[in-house]
Amino acid sequence: MAPPRSRACCLILGTYFHIMGRRRSRAIPDQASMLDQAIRLALSGQTDEAIALLTETIRLSPQLWQAYQYRGELYLRRQAFDAALRDLNEAIRLAPEEPHLYALRGQAQNLL
Repeated sequence: MAPPRSRACCLILGTYFHIMGRRRSRAIPDQASMLDQAIRLALSGQTDEAIALLTETIRLSPQLWQAYQYRGELYLRRQAFDAALRDLNEAIRLAPEEPHLYALRGQAQNLL
């Protein structure tokens, strides 16, 4: 059996790492929750906030093609066709096997 001092040290370190782990997970939201929140913002009419959140999501996870897709769709709604095309092209570059991205890009090109 470990001496009482050693057990106390392990307990303190364990508690510290547990608290720090929980803080870190709250400080950096996961990609899925950020996308979900952006969709909820867009559905409630808060398009500017949704675009800002998707922009932040892209900054944190530049390989997340869904964020480019959703932001591109929001740009389509706002008739910002150049921005929509940029985002949809990037989404296609990241996920060329997703056929719906090509349809969205075609829609943006036709509207442009």
